[in-house]
Amino acid sequence: MAYPNPSKGNVNVLLFSKVDAKATVSLFDVTGKEIYNAPVQLTTGKNEIDFNVKVKPGILFLKVNSKQTNYGTSKIFFR
Repeated sequence: MAYPNPSKGNVNVLLFSKVDAKATVSLFDVTGKEIYNAPVQLTTGKNEIDFNVKVKPGILFLKVNSKQTNYGTSKIFFR
């Protein structure tokens, strides 16, 4: 789950992990171009990831992936 949505650049991601893992948080535009990429360390259980990114207003897709798990994709509106 990503919030606030719409965002002015500050994004909080809430997710649950079954294992400790190194993961990557990525933002993609509608053409599939990667706009943002950052490594994160996930722990077993609830994880909160906060980041701030300056992007043009529009729709971006947030993906969180580790070698073990694909945590899914969220659509975020930036204003």
